[in-house]
Amino acid sequence: MQRISDSGTRAATIYRVAPAGVSTWNVYADSAREPIAAFDDRSAAVRYALRLARGRTQRPAASAPPALPSGSARRTGAHTPLA
Repeated sequence: MQRISDSGTRAATIYRVAPAGVSTWNVYADSAREPIAAFDDRSAAVRYALRLARGRTQRPAASAPPALPSGSARRTGAHTPLA
């Protein structure tokens, strides 16, 4: 998702990683309130967010879970759409 600013330049999507409890890390896109993925491992969440930002991974569709990156991801919502 790329936005076009008023000046006509493209703005990149911002992905952020935030803790969600004791051992869960959520990945968010832009200012969304709902995470797009969750991980048990912080470094796996950061790697996923970086790959999204660099365009190496597609954001998951609401109906299909994406391929898991290397690292520890929770299957109960982790690295699957959390819609």
